[in-house]
Amino acid sequence: MRAITLFFIFSIITLLALSLSYAQFSETLRIGGPGTPGNTVSTGELDAGFSACSCSDSDGDGIHDGEVACELIDNDGDGDSELAVITIANAYPCYEATCNLTIEDTGSIPLHIKSVNIDNPDPDELDVSIENDPNCTILDVGRTVTLNVTAHVTENAGEEEYYNFTVTVDIQQFNYAPSPTPTPPIKPLTNGGFEMGDFTGWSLTIPEGATAQVVTSHIYYERRFYPVEGNYFALLKTDGPDSLTKLSQEFEIDAGMKLQGWAAFDGRSSESYNDYAQVRILDSEGNVVATPWYCDISTVGGYKYKNWTKWEWTANTSGTYILELSVANARDSHGDSYALFDANVITT
Repeated sequence: MRAITLFFIFSIITLLALSLSYAQFSETLRIGGPGTPGNTVSTGELDAGFSACSCSDSDGDGIHDGEVACELIDNDGDGDSELAVITIANAYPCYEATCNLTIEDTGSIPLHIKSVNIDNPDPDELDVSIENDPNCTILDVGRTVTLNVTAHVTENAGEEEYYNFTVTVDIQQFNYAPSPTPTPPIKPLTNGGFEMGDFTGWSLTIPEGATAQVVTSHIYYERRFYPVEGNYFALLKTDGPDSLTKLSQEFEIDAGMKLQGWAAFDGRSSESYNDYAQVRILDSEGNVVATPWYCDISTVGGYKYKNWTKWEWTANTSGTYILELSVANARDSHGDSYALFDANVITT
């Protein structure tokens, strides 16, 4: 086997740049006024090293005795290897060797690999190239990246030649904003838009003579109601004095999230009998937290309707709540009003 010694060394310019970076990021900051003890804060250290190197070659013709080797060196005594020394000995035309080198972020802050530079003093006789070039790679602390350096002896070389070359790795600080706290997954309402064609997921309270249906349309004289979205919506009807027809569903929501939906009202009584419909949010014990939508006869007028209206409620506190949709009859048996509900959904 032939020997290649890849000499990975930060160039003087690179070392100067890194020394400046080290000075910047190893500096201790003092926080406090003159004459006060203050506090100290470390800004972190920018550092990198080669953590592994392995080589192989194309030797195997039984005539030449090529060798390849790689030595990692801790050049500044800080515990990591900044240099990988590589040499090629007994080279001959068409000989080829490849070294796999691993770069590791050994500092305490993320780094950016600015460039990998080859200094080859014999380009006519030795062709050196990089595969898997890690240029522009971002490494977090303790993370690694591997590159392949291939050296090919050209036809211009003589037999049993000796070559060496260096590879310089330039690194620099990389600053980035911390990842935002992931938004907790939304647990949706069950069948919030009634697209199952029934009341799956909902609890129903239906007085005798009242109705609760999932429908595709509803007619109010010349006015026809259709779903806000999808193919279905809920249609609730009252029956008789003080009749209350309602749907309810328990749900979980995080603070800052919203519950929203659509509602409409079909009033079938005179203004003397104030039928009404509403959307309420209750806590887990049944206490009213909010009434994001309400409509009654006195608002729309006797025997009139209120078209689809979007309502919305924002949770101030994470927890378990109850969504209640209802329609009520006030005192008379002559006319039974309707409430329509659709597209109930939890969102951010």
